[in-house]
Amino acid sequence: MCFDFYKFIHKLALTCSLSALVAAGISCTSEDKEPPVPVTVGNQIQIKPSSSREQTFKIDSSPYLHGASLLEEYYKQKYNKKELAAIEDGLKAFLPNYDEQELEDAKKAIMSYQYVIYHRTDRHNLKRNHAVANQVESQISTICETLNVPFVPALAIVCWENSGDTSKVSYANAAGLGQMTDGAVEIAHQFGTNLAKEWRSEAARLRMSVERNDKIKAERLERGAKMADCVTRHNEEVIRNKVKDERLIISCNLEDTILFFKYLLSKYGNRVDLAVSAYHNGIANNDDIIYYYLRTVKGLDLEPETDPNRYGLLEALDLYDIKYIDLWNYQKTREILCGLRTVYGDKANDDNQDLVLHDESDLYPWKVISSYAGYKSGDQFVGDMQERYSGTLDFCEVKGLPSYTSIEQLQTAFDEAMLCAIEKTRYNNFGVDDIKIAEKKTTKPKIELTEKKVAARKAAEKKAAERRAESMSQNVKDKCWYATPELSGYLANLQRRWRLACGNTRVRLPLQNISGAWGYNMGHDACPVKGMQVHQRGVAVDLILTKVPNAQRKILENLIVEDFLLDFIYMKRYAEGIHLVLNPRYGSDFLDMYVQRVSPEGKIALAREELLAEENARRKTENSQDKFSTQDRDKDANILNRERKAKNEAKSRASAAKKRIKKEDKQEDFTLKEESSSFNATEEEEELYAIPDEIEDHSGKVTSRKTTKESANDVYSF
Repeated sequence: MCFDFYKFIHKLALTCSLSALVAAGISCTSEDKEPPVPVTVGNQIQIKPSSSREQTFKIDSSPYLHGASLLEEYYKQKYNKKELAAIEDGLKAFLPNYDEQELEDAKKAIMSYQYVIYHRTDRHNLKRNHAVANQVESQISTICETLNVPFVPALAIVCWENSGDTSKVSYANAAGLGQMTDGAVEIAHQFGTNLAKEWRSEAARLRMSVERNDKIKAERLERGAKMADCVTRHNEEVIRNKVKDERLIISCNLEDTILFFKYLLSKYGNRVDLAVSAYHNGIANNDDIIYYYLRTVKGLDLEPETDPNRYGLLEALDLYDIKYIDLWNYQKTREILCGLRTVYGDKANDDNQDLVLHDESDLYPWKVISSYAGYKSGDQFVGDMQERYSGTLDFCEVKGLPSYTSIEQLQTAFDEAMLCAIEKTRYNNFGVDDIKIAEKKTTKPKIELTEKKVAARKAAEKKAAERRAESMSQNVKDKCWYATPELSGYLANLQRRWRLACGNTRVRLPLQNISGAWGYNMGHDACPVKGMQVHQRGVAVDLILTKVPNAQRKILENLIVEDFLLDFIYMKRYAEGIHLVLNPRYGSDFLDMYVQRVSPEGKIALAREELLAEENARRKTENSQDKFSTQDRDKDANILNRERKAKNEAKSRASAAKKRIKKEDKQEDFTLKEESSSFNATEEEEELYAIPDEIEDHSGKVTSRKTTKESANDVYSF
């Protein structure tokens, strides 16, 4: 595309607002009954719900011309009203102390992980979870009321944790409806025993009162104390049910779960979100994260070792009103939660993995809340959501974007600035514009082929592929490099970070597949991984890592995994590399990367930055050299001054010696004066101190005058 056009894009991207996008003709409405089924034609998405009414997401012009990203605009509009309402209702019931902005941030976070909640697998089916939760809801309500525990978060935890089974034991030895570990059960029992003592003491005091309300409170405390003091009763239940583990008894497991949750609430000033996070992470890990946040963000000198009673922590939580969304929104604590840093804030590496959180610790509160939202919305809603998220993660998140399924559609999208051409010279081409051969499912042949025949067959297939590749026109090969500007910007940013991490400015990303235009031309629909329909939307790329040296490959893999954990991309590994798809939520960030680093205007800006950097480096070097030159001149001048001073001092000493000798001569006896009267004293003294440079000894040899040089200051002494 021409330079002026991209310059136009860049200027508009910096000056136009999102309102211009709406004015330009991008409109979207959301279906409020059932999840939409997208049918894409060219650059117009027609969303056809099950009802007779039809909704459309129309794209009348390129959003890039108006400073906005198609990906992010699609992300804002792709959720139907019923799904959004379920999340909003769940958040208000679960986190009533969150303000509007905090609720909005939490809603965006939950929307990013709906696939994790509703996608069915052999191990996870939310409908089964809800069926079990429905059976025990009344028991949970009774226990929560008796123990004075918030009902909604307790029910939500059980909704997510039970996995559709009352007696499931996980790989971490967590069992039952609340997935309680042995350590958590022990803590719950100890806490319940202490709580029962406090409540019985308070009940005894209230019974002494004549007030009716006090007597009612006393009775309530007695019931709570009886339930909290559960050790003996649970042991009896184990014997009665003839099991070895009380966690497998529904009533015991629910009481332990809710007692343990009440214990967590007491540790975090009754903050539900922090207690839910600690339910998964553990108190020690959760505390370390919060202490780190308070030190780095609030500047408090707090450590678990210096705050053993947690007084400082609780006061800080109350003073600054710390919530889980604060830890989520702060980059470093988010990295701790998702395993990119240790619980102490250090960057994760192979040597400190024992201090790193795993198992999607950052998502746990969102999964619990979303599960509860689905539970309250009913089985029909959950079934619809499961159907919506039944495909692969990458396709489910981008299936509503425009799809380009022919050479003509690719060209039209390029002309309309919906797509751009990724520069071949910036990256390594490992098959981007080559014809791929679909891998066929083969059954075991009736007759085993010899190795020679197998090699001959592979050679023949290779030659056939080469002939087909030769027949592919250059026009089609160029279109194999077409992608959205967002993908182009992300690749440029990823390559830049990779080079910095490697310390090598020459490494280039190994691209294997982008648009897959070769398949449209030759009738092939193969892809190195199952994801051709994602490539057709211009937001996916395959990186072949087997062509990269081990050290550099490890760095690149770490960068990609980091982006995945921070939700910027979706990724899937295959035999030779990684299938990477952009998350539409961050479309504007990727578009900014494109405008600033890939577009011609951006390249000029980068070149200007590089020239300025080189000029600054050159000036710095020159200034350094000038500084050294000045220092050398000053040093030489100092040496000369010291030598001159030393010579002057030597002359002064010689003159003083002359005067002293002259004075001594006057005091000599008369005879000596008579004998020396024929001599000229002045001439004799001048001759004595005017020492020649060379003198002749008795042997007749000429000896040079000797001097000594001081090594400290290079000054001659006579």
